[in-house]
Amino acid sequence: MQIKNITFKISHLLLKHSFSTALRSVDSIDEVILIIETENHVGLGSAPATFAVTGDDLDRISSDIELKIIPTFLNYSLQDYEKSFQRLSALDICKSAQTAMDIALHDLFAKNEKKPLYDYLHGKPRSMQTLYTISINTPQKMLKQAQEAVNLGFIKLKIKLDHHVEENIKRVLLIHQHLTQVELFLDINQALNLQETKILISALKNLPITLLEQPLLAEDIEGMRELTQLKLLPILADETVFTYDDAVKAINMKACNYINIKLMKCGGIYEARKILELCQKKAIKCMMGSMLESGISVTAALHLAYAYDNVIFADLDGPTLASEKKTNGGILYKKMDISLIQNNGLGINLNI
Repeated sequence: MQIKNITFKISHLLLKHSFSTALRSVDSIDEVILIIETENHVGLGSAPATFAVTGDDLDRISSDIELKIIPTFLNYSLQDYEKSFQRLSALDICKSAQTAMDIALHDLFAKNEKKPLYDYLHGKPRSMQTLYTISINTPQKMLKQAQEAVNLGFIKLKIKLDHHVEENIKRVLLIHQHLTQVELFLDINQALNLQETKILISALKNLPITLLEQPLLAEDIEGMRELTQLKLLPILADETVFTYDDAVKAINMKACNYINIKLMKCGGIYEARKILELCQKKAIKCMMGSMLESGISVTAALHLAYAYDNVIFADLDGPTLASEKKTNGGILYKKMDISLIQNNGLGINLNI
């Protein structure tokens, strides 16, 4: 299976509503779509520009694909899985470009074996539900977002919070007061310090909060450890864990209860599998998360989740937040239940 051609496109998908976290505010999903052609198959990959999280913008992703990935892989023979991904990992490129190529290669390997990607990864379909993200706004506007999500069938809500502790408390209390059936996942995106987090937890301790995601700066692993050991709320590490080595450190220091696996943080499926297997060995449960992404990479994440039973949460709602789609197939949404089109590889075709 020899790579005959590699191209890429820039895609902009408008969101239904502006999306705000403690790190950024955006109105569209801006991503690079990568297309690899062999004699018999087309492999697709993608990566969004999430500079505030990964440090990668569209120019950097595109440049790394054009100047490093294409010269390295054009006319390359994809015979050996391990050697192909070791070749990719050895490149000095940004994680987002690496992920786009990783997903496209996995699409090709699975198609060559005439299997859905999850089957190629030794997984199988299972019942999974995605969280729905409520972005930062005033308490009343966040309640309106949450009510709209519940009307659509979502009862597991990820509530984005920021550095305003008292406002955060108002936001969460108001949502719970009006929507008592909702399961709450709080995501602070590094916006608080240790003392502020303790104040927040104390004020919300009687609410149905499943976990608290990355309240502290990524590098404050001592603070994350202290919060975890207090056992006030389960702590999910996100920005603290980008790489396998980060995961080793967080687990060894007991700095989290769960780890959020995102393809864009670690560099794709190949690297994510190493972290997931470590977590399996250490009995750490995981969330399969995503940045603000569209169908291709979110579909890849769900295929991967099917291959690991220790993935017990999914935050893969990105395509539902967009006002349009440029792919056919892949991930399917039935209210908050998520599943996959049964087809080889990712099971996706482009509309563009």
